[in-house]
Amino acid sequence: MFESLGPDDFDEHRVLEFHRCSGRPAAVLVETSFIECVLHRAEPQHARAAAFWDHLDLADTSIVYSGFAEFEIFESAHRKGPQAARHHKSAWRDLLSSTQMHWASVDAVADDVPDLMEEFGLTAAGAVHVATAEHWEVDGFVTVDPSFGVVDRARLPLMIDAEGAQLARRLRVS
Repeated sequence: MFESLGPDDFDEHRVLEFHRCSGRPAAVLVETSFIECVLHRAEPQHARAAAFWDHLDLADTSIVYSGFAEFEIFESAHRKGPQAARHHKSAWRDLLSSTQMHWASVDAVADDVPDLMEEFGLTAAGAVHVATAEHWEVDGFVTVDPSFGVVDRARLPLMIDAEGAQLARRLRVS
């Protein structure tokens, strides 16, 4: 049904916009900002993120998420208040039960985090996600956060919404 995603599907900055992805990535890492957009209908990028999530699921892509992302999701839920937190956690559980996802331990990548923080100026959370993507050798790092464009294109193929892609490309040029 879907042809395999190849290196030519990405542009020269190694960025691929959600709506331009027609192939099947074998494996991707979904970063917290993307998961949050899928979970929240009020997010501006929700429709595009949810459509891309469906594409990954239908293409039978291995969807990997960091154990740290789960903590970030719960933290975000608690900031929204008790009722919103319950809804948020329920939406996360529904997503986990409806999609084949792979949980990735932080332990395997912990030693790489300080170097990534120093090399690219990433937060600890950002470095955990990048290290996890590298460890799992995924075909794409799925996010709506263009700041991941600071990571060398050879190390991190970005799959991102159209608006975020513009900034990510600029970061990869500089």
